[in-house]
Amino acid sequence: MGKVGIAIRVSLDGPDVDTTHVLNEIRKRVHVEDAKVEPLAFGLKQIRLVATADDKKGIGTDTDKIEAAIKAIKGVSDVEIESVTLVS
Repeated sequence: MGKVGIAIRVSLDGPDVDTTHVLNEIRKRVHVEDAKVEPLAFGLKQIRLVATADDKKGIGTDTDKIEAAIKAIKGVSDVEIESVTLVS
């Protein structure tokens, strides 16, 4: 069994959302390998991150759980799984 890398885009509720707090909450819930905050438009920001999970049959279940865990964080408006790839 290996690992998969999951590229995720997290949209925030507004320009006043504390990105550091949101990112810390994400790290508590998901194994984050890399993350960065990017400007989006009109003062809005988004977080792009790469998380890892165990490669197993039905990885879709894990991505659903990851997506739900991030969406539950206050200040997050949307979560998009951009890609899933085998890393090891």
